[in-house]
Amino acid sequence: MSSNTRNVKRPVRAGLLAGAATLALIGQSAAAQTQKPDTEPEEEEIDVLPTTEQDENAGATIVVTGSRIARDEFDQTAPVSVIDSTVIESSGQNALSDILQRNPAIAVGTGLQNTGDSVDVGAGFISMRGLGVDRSLTLVNGKRRVPGDVTSSTADVNAIPNALVERVEILTGGTSAIYGADAVVGVTNIILKEDFDGLQLSGRMRIPEQLGGGGGYDFDIVGGGNFGGGRGNAVFALTYSKTDRLDGRDRDFSRGLRVSQFRTNRLDTGLNDGIPDRIVVRDTVTATYPNTGGFYFFNSNVPFDRTIVDSDQSRLFNSGDPLRFNWFTADANGLRPIQNDSAQCYAAGCFADVRAQGGDGFRFENFNTLISDFERFTSFGRVTYDITPAVQFYGQFDASKIKAHGGAQAPFLPFRDFAIRLTRDNPLLHPSVTAFMDDPNSVIPLTQAQIDDPANNPRLAPITSIGVNRTLEDLGRRTSYATRRVVSAIGGVEGTLFDGWDFDAFYQYGRTKVSARVTNTVYADRLLQAFDVISDPVTGTPVCRDLSARAAGCQPLRALGPENQITDPTFRQWLFAEPVETSKIEQQLAGATVTGSLFDLPAGPVGLAAGVEYRKEQVQFRDDIRRQSLLLQTYSPPEDGDFAVAEVFAETVVPILEGQPFFEKLQIEGAVRYSDYNLPLGSTWTWKAGGVWSPIPDIRFRVSRSRSVRAPTLTDLFSPGDIGAINPVDPCNASRIGDTPQRAANCAALGIPVGYEDPQIITKRQRTGGNPNLAPETANSLTIGAVLEPRFIPNLSIAVDYWQIDLEGAISTLPLQDLVNACVDAETIDNPFCRLTERFPAGHPNEFQISLVENTFVNFGKREASGVDFNVRYFNDLDNIIGGLPGDFVINVNGTYLHKNNSQPDPDDPDTVFIFAGESFLPHWRVNANFTYNLDKLRVSWFTNFRSATRADNQQAGPESYPEGFDSIPSRIYNDLYMSLDVTEAFRISAGVNNIFDVAPPDHPFVWGGGGGLFDSNGRTFSIGARMRF
Repeated sequence: MSSNTRNVKRPVRAGLLAGAATLALIGQSAAAQTQKPDTEPEEEEIDVLPTTEQDENAGATIVVTGSRIARDEFDQTAPVSVIDSTVIESSGQNALSDILQRNPAIAVGTGLQNTGDSVDVGAGFISMRGLGVDRSLTLVNGKRRVPGDVTSSTADVNAIPNALVERVEILTGGTSAIYGADAVVGVTNIILKEDFDGLQLSGRMRIPEQLGGGGGYDFDIVGGGNFGGGRGNAVFALTYSKTDRLDGRDRDFSRGLRVSQFRTNRLDTGLNDGIPDRIVVRDTVTATYPNTGGFYFFNSNVPFDRTIVDSDQSRLFNSGDPLRFNWFTADANGLRPIQNDSAQCYAAGCFADVRAQGGDGFRFENFNTLISDFERFTSFGRVTYDITPAVQFYGQFDASKIKAHGGAQAPFLPFRDFAIRLTRDNPLLHPSVTAFMDDPNSVIPLTQAQIDDPANNPRLAPITSIGVNRTLEDLGRRTSYATRRVVSAIGGVEGTLFDGWDFDAFYQYGRTKVSARVTNTVYADRLLQAFDVISDPVTGTPVCRDLSARAAGCQPLRALGPENQITDPTFRQWLFAEPVETSKIEQQLAGATVTGSLFDLPAGPVGLAAGVEYRKEQVQFRDDIRRQSLLLQTYSPPEDGDFAVAEVFAETVVPILEGQPFFEKLQIEGAVRYSDYNLPLGSTWTWKAGGVWSPIPDIRFRVSRSRSVRAPTLTDLFSPGDIGAINPVDPCNASRIGDTPQRAANCAALGIPVGYEDPQIITKRQRTGGNPNLAPETANSLTIGAVLEPRFIPNLSIAVDYWQIDLEGAISTLPLQDLVNACVDAETIDNPFCRLTERFPAGHPNEFQISLVENTFVNFGKREASGVDFNVRYFNDLDNIIGGLPGDFVINVNGTYLHKNNSQPDPDDPDTVFIFAGESFLPHWRVNANFTYNLDKLRVSWFTNFRSATRADNQQAGPESYPEGFDSIPSRIYNDLYMSLDVTEAFRISAGVNNIFDVAPPDHPFVWGGGGGLFDSNGRTFSIGARMRF
């Protein structure tokens, strides 16, 4: 192609990009104007657009994320940070989501560390600024990519292999006017490698210091070459990646005493009493769900005295106190009390649930997945061909298949529903159990009077059956398996229309197909039939009581006693099922863009970019009807939908002054987009305006203001939804009513009496689903910043930017507990949340208890976020700092201070504000720093990641919400080391250590397993790699 077309290549120093974990592009232009290191690091190429033929080799402009108009990087009105291929290689990760999450602007989204038991296992979705995965847009080579899930509009970044990525550009701030809907908070643009000549083989291996999982390896083949006399180039790639699943029991910090939970402190009497509202239970087990079964003998004819439980929470189950013999189990030796180191009862009757420390019960550490198993195969191909010297055809295809799985709990049967009833004639009951049922003196005292006078404990009825609940660990662990297939193909032409004007026209097709299944799920009614055992009247052997079930294959199981062994495949097939759900998302995208100069002003040409786009998306979801009969499974109705949007957009950049006193540069820009949907939401307008002012060459000020939208997804609009079981904590409980100042008055206004405690003897319900009346979200974004490049310190750049996002009409469903709490935490009960929470009326057998929560998608109030981004970058020859030392270095420090991240569901009631900044997953401070040293063929990089301490819960009132030492989550600093050596021009070896000081996650109930990606859960991990070029 000719030298004035848009795809000219210019060599750029890799040493100026390498090691910048999140390098602000605004600092890069200094490399062309100030002193360079004498040592020439390896060169990489990036797309550039020279303004004239003479500019091709110096001072060329570049197309950077955030604009369709090529310009100097400094002219951007909002900061753009870059993660280049060297940083990706040195990260020690093979999932792009885990790498991007290190950027201070990106919060915990969806990745390998938090999808263990969901249909999204293995997927990677980006949450920018902590405002959710649907409020930022993921692009590939500047174009929208097919969504990765039917419930979302965002792409799955884990479907893109690291080996194909040239760099990732992260632009924060609303850019809907540039790229369309969903770019409310920002854009992540993944730039793939293009031209390649030769063949390259590479491989990497990751080995954790602690064995048991979390390791993995990657293999890549990339090849390409020119054809057609140099007019064309073809590139292909095949990649394979594997990460081994890591379970909680495989790491010291997530097993034993490090497994902890908060439980309600029954000694707490209210606000400002000096007693914490909660206590910490370690080595946490659910004592009411032992794998040998457990039962609580409760005689409903004897009233329960709540004060017995409240009076002394420190009593042990095995302390000898008659009250402690509430729960029993049976092992091979017969009946015995459930044994725990300590336990705490809550809810009327102590039979709803018990969290205990050690001993009998369901152990969380056995079923907690820290990192999901991940396996990815990818094929990639790209072809370019110069049709004429000014017009180029390009085509690209990539296909990824991801197989992932993560563990969940073993099946269990909730006691509150009394699912298992064992009758006296069950031959599998241990003789000591039947003796207990027959002994009239075995009735448990339930009132203080009976404890004081055991003789005053008459049996009111014979014990003919007992209710048992059990964790079914012996039946196997429920595991979520997902296979994700992502295909994308694009074809187009680009080039020069006439002098100064370029064009790009394309068509793109994308498809995501997901198949997810869950193993070891059981038919609820069949399980009960297998537990209901009698002696065969003829043979005397244990058989299932139900004749039809027996004929269908039912075999007896023991509900109370030693674990069962299921060896008969026919019985297993009758009892178990593996429900499968499938989904498919298809996207078609076509567009055309022209860019060029309208006319010249004294300060330079007026740039213009304009174009049209058409996008159509279709979704299809099918669930397995068997879920309706399976234990702990919820069936979702079929979902089909589609939408189309036609858009027109324009962008301009106008240079006002240049090279004048006090106006080294003054430039303004603007963009507008009109989108017309074939949905009830109709059409939307978005816009962006900004400017750059440089009074002197050393400093530039920039400002950007935009209005962006996020259109509701098809699931948001049309999901048929479902009604499922829930178990929220009632905020009107006597133990929680003092958590906020408004609760007592609002609970009284609802008619709930003082001292009320939810007995938790019914299963509450939640209705979910879409809402066809949703409106688009709207967001107003503001960025104000400055870039300092002092001439008296060559090669130093400092950037500071304040940013603010105000989002209205947020499309969301509130977290269940937050929604229930919001009803009584508002100023009055005249609020939308009380209208979504239904309770049984007074006089009803279940009076005052929550019966139904409506939690469909709605346009909730508003979200607000603000903070400050900063970047410091410096590079130089080491000889200029310390005379005589060889090599050059690059230092980058990139950070964010999060000032505000609020959600206000009711925009008219400030009492409904939820404050997230500085809480758990959103620390106030996040900083990345790295130092890279280059010496001839050797490169050494040190990376440091800092995350400040956070409060455990911003919403709680007063310092007594949590016990001392647990009201905050400590800060963490992680350090990584990476080295590479070019042994020859064709052969490179590399090695690294992640988390070099083996820093464990904080010892806190909210994050003991790593916080779902908030903290490193793998520990010190070594990596080695090699690359060979032919």
